[in-house]
Amino acid sequence: PNPVDTNITPVNIILKSTGICPNKSDTLKLTVKQGPIVSAGLGQEVCSNNPTVQLSGQVYGASSQGVWNVVAPGNGTFVPGVNTFTPTYLLSNSDTALFQLKFVLTSTNNAGCDPVWDTVRIIINKAPIVIASPVKPLLKCTNNPTVFLSGIVSGTTTSSGKWETDGTGIFVPDNLSLICNYLPSQADLQAGSIYLTLESTNNNYCRPVRDSVQVIFGQPSLPNAGVDINSCKNNAVATLSAAISGTNTTTGIWLGGSGVYVPSNTALTNTYYASPAEVAAGFVVLTFSTTNNGICFGEDDRLKITFQDKPTANFTVNTVCLNGV
Repeated sequence: PNPVDTNITPVNIILKSTGICPNKSDTLKLTVKQGPIVSAGLGQEVCSNNPTVQLSGQVYGASSQGVWNVVAPGNGTFVPGVNTFTPTYLLSNSDTALFQLKFVLTSTNNAGCDPVWDTVRIIINKAPIVIASPVKPLLKCTNNPTVFLSGIVSGTTTSSGKWETDGTGIFVPDNLSLICNYLPSQADLQAGSIYLTLESTNNNYCRPVRDSVQVIFGQPSLPNAGVDINSCKNNAVATLSAAISGTNTTTGIWLGGSGVYVPSNTALTNTYYASPAEVAAGFVVLTFSTTNNGICFGEDDRLKITFQDKPTANFTVNTVCLNGV
């Protein structure tokens, strides 16, 4: 039969005799049933971290029933089952590693007709890859607390993201720039550490992906140049004895003045020999700064040496008689 025959009910097939005798004929009435018509629906795209497929098929014509199956190597689960036209397919872990899946809907109970099937293809996009920082944790100093961020969002569905913080600082220029600076608040510094989180946006079929990095704020080492010193102009020498507290560094340097440090200006304890100009000025201010500060800025402390006038003797002479004493 021709497919057009399904629109003619019945189809009359007439057999006629030929020859010298009177013609005879007989008619066969043939009913041609419409075969099953199957539609597995339209192709879709899903994401490996949102691993469900909502199928929607149809079977009509000679049958109104069908069965789903997934083409190997797919091995997920149909919910509630394979015999409903609109099942949900739950991808297995191995399914999410594939590029695509093919689903076949096949007609059943075909009323004498051959089964008919249709195939639908599902593209599986990979979940976004989000990296808040390749280095974890990030170590910063309370006197140099700006955090430079260079986040990464990549994948087939998005390359954009947003930054969040559990602190109270701000992102500059904004939290939608993957490359930006985080300016911690005073509360962040007092807390000692915060977490910065990068989350993918514009995810299409995918669920958002997040990655966090902890930022730990250390304390700088603090110098103490000592108390101010008084020295004499006729002996313009001062003993310097600095101290450094904290664990960030144990080294420092004396700066300022035009005199001489002995043994050197990098010794915490040394002797300072003032220059004539400093003696004439009456004072000099020296600065002791920490060095080798690592992630911290250097800290400094100042000390003033005041040069006092040299002492002078002041007395009078009287003449007295020896026996009058």
